Amino acid sequence: MQRIKHLLILLIGIFILHACEYDFIEPPIPVPPDPTDTISFATEVAPIFGEQGCLACHSGTINPDLSPANAYQSIINNSFVDLDNPAQSIIYTKPTPGGSHSATYTPDQSAVVLVWIEQGANDN
Repeated sequence: MQRIKHLLILLIGIFILHACEYDFIEPPIPVPPDPTDTISFATEVAPIFGEQGCLACHSGTINPDLSPANAYQSIINNSFVDLDNPAQSIIYTKPTPGGSHSATYTPDQSAVVLVWIEQGANDN
């Protein structure tokens, strides 16, 4: 009887271990925006701030003011963009995935912000 009990436990253990399969899903690799396509601040960059919850803090009381009416001027006037070294721009580095800010861009959003800066950070 003891052997049957051990055999049963062994078979259940094998079944459980065999039944555990994991499908490793590779996260999609973001496709950066085409640098020849003009990135619009008003329609592509500014909406990111609302989508990622930035406006919970940055809507007038904390710089930069990322509310739609003030975002561009606040980013530019407070030196959050470095046209000489776009990848070091604060508006890009702080909320970049893995950056030091609590709210972060998605990889796709991060790419849009970087290309917009590389294109001259225009108010368009």
